[in-house]
Amino acid sequence: MSTYASIYDVDNTPISEAVEIGSDADFAGMEIMAAEIAASGIRCCIRWERDNDGQVAYWGARGATLTPYWY
Repeated sequence: MSTYASIYDVDNTPISEAVEIGSDADFAGMEIMAAEIAASGIRCCIRWERDNDGQVAYWGARGATLTPYWY
């Protein structure tokens, strides 16, 4: 089972390459990237997906969430 995360814009379009996530700590780099993108004026969120069961959710300030956390 692998989990992959990407940054998405408000139109639900990926704006970063998918990165494999092994633990919650691996989201730190994605959070930095999302904050940098947001600082440039693009509203975005971190979306993750598991390849074994198709589970899709988002990553926010308090961890996994079912709704986007916008940067």
